[in-house]
Amino acid sequence: MRFSGRERDIVIALREGPSTGTELAERFGVSRRTILRDIARANAILVRSGAGKIEAEPIYRLAIQSQEKLDGLLSSVYDDATSVCLAILSMPEAAIATVGERTGLSSAAVRQCVKEINRRYGNVLSVELQSSKGIIATFKKSNAADFVAALAARDNAVLAEIRETASPWMSAVGLLSDEIESYQHEMDPWLTLQEARVQIYAAIVTAPFAAGETLSLSTAHNAIRAEIARKRELHSWLLAHRYELIGKASDLLAIHGMKVSRPDLPTILFEHLARSAMFPTLMTDEFRSQIERIQIDHPIEFDYARELCSSLERQRPDIMLEDELCALYIVGTGIYPAEKPVRILLLCGRRSLESVNRAMLENSFENIQVTSVFDMPSAAREYAAGSYEILIRDDSFAGQEPDELPWTLVCRGILSDSDLIRLKRVISDSVYSKTLPQILPDSSFMSLEARGEEYLQVLARGLDSLSRRGALQPEEIPLVMARECQGQCLHFNGIAVPHCITPVPADQPRILALSLDQEVECEGEDIALILIVLVSKRQEDKSSIFSFLYSMLGAGNSVMPGITYSNLIERLGG
Repeated sequence: MRFSGRERDIVIALREGPSTGTELAERFGVSRRTILRDIARANAILVRSGAGKIEAEPIYRLAIQSQEKLDGLLSSVYDDATSVCLAILSMPEAAIATVGERTGLSSAAVRQCVKEINRRYGNVLSVELQSSKGIIATFKKSNAADFVAALAARDNAVLAEIRETASPWMSAVGLLSDEIESYQHEMDPWLTLQEARVQIYAAIVTAPFAAGETLSLSTAHNAIRAEIARKRELHSWLLAHRYELIGKASDLLAIHGMKVSRPDLPTILFEHLARSAMFPTLMTDEFRSQIERIQIDHPIEFDYARELCSSLERQRPDIMLEDELCALYIVGTGIYPAEKPVRILLLCGRRSLESVNRAMLENSFENIQVTSVFDMPSAAREYAAGSYEILIRDDSFAGQEPDELPWTLVCRGILSDSDLIRLKRVISDSVYSKTLPQILPDSSFMSLEARGEEYLQVLARGLDSLSRRGALQPEEIPLVMARECQGQCLHFNGIAVPHCITPVPADQPRILALSLDQEVECEGEDIALILIVLVSKRQEDKSSIFSFLYSMLGAGNSVMPGITYSNLIERLGG
């Protein structure tokens, strides 16, 4: 029992004051007939909930009976695509007309929502509109109950909806209460009590879809038993394969050449994946956009997580995992040391702050040399006499003259977490800018004709030419191509960055460049420059090179076709 988006807006409008049907139609840009239908459905919801009613004579006005219940209805809102998705997954046979009737949406709106569902969740399920069979939803992995439970965990309005639908049936199947309670405690610590309850709600709500029959006492009973049995079997399977899965996580770390700061990371990853398998997570578009920069900075970790999660999903097609969340576990295991010592000049107004900031720097980074001074003239003399990559001062010196030093960072007293994150990037960028001739020598740069070929064809031809020049080994070519053929390529600002872990020993990453005479398309982006990054297994830090490339090339104008070696080196800070 929930308003659609427009129904909610109509009730809010009537709460502000009375209005005619024509005025509402003009306000919301729909026909008067549509407004009449929306008002009838909204009124039915208001009356059923005891929140109030819409009076229709002589104009529409809202009569409130319970402000608390009305506020609850108005806050229990999710978008139309989610409403259509829930309707489809709670019906034995869905059709445009029946879904439209349940959601209060027009046929055209239902069709548009189906497209949006496929866009959001196309890797999990497929929804098709078939003239003879109505709406057909097919799960590529997981199942309807897990999917709806994940939606409910993400959105409190969805949770309130399925709880309201399932609660009467929970009471009706009271004979199962002991079994449900036993299941909830049995799954601890893999599931919280709340998660276990949400799974039962979702199983009841999706029972008609799973069984192909109208919800009844027996259908609800069977759905609960089936859900409990399925989760118990999955729980037993995970425990039985615990060491195999930990071993897989460890082997993949070695294959990807990843050296992490926590030796128990494979065990931590198993526990994360096990919890995710027992209760899946659905990421929002907003969250995916928030981690885009992290993915650019750490492609090796995201490649690893994708391979690990895919491996488990192949063994268990009935689960769904978000590999991005797995990658974040790895990214958060600690800051890697810099490749070589970096000199830092630290100017502090107070000695107590100096000791704190020095300790924070030395605990956050290895291979650094910190020199501290306490006044501006001393800082100027030290800078003139030494070679410092990083200059840090606190803001107590603001406005003092002369201050002509190129300060890297001005902090507010004690260094913050964001200050340290920024310094990490500056330190790695400084090292890479100084070693560009070794990382990207002229012999590893090549101008290449695109010839109207597709991206992968151009890349393969360019790698072959670079191999004949001696810039990379022949056995490295299939490693790069295999990674790019997996999809989800790394690209930004007109640049594609294919990459791989290579067995060729090296103490620093190697970059190969293909400057194209015309743009080629890669996953919707026009590419004018291909930078191939080869990272050796033996390297401690495999991620900062990507952060460096993005920080230097990700801002400003897109790279245009025909960029020269000298122009590229200049843009990279060399």
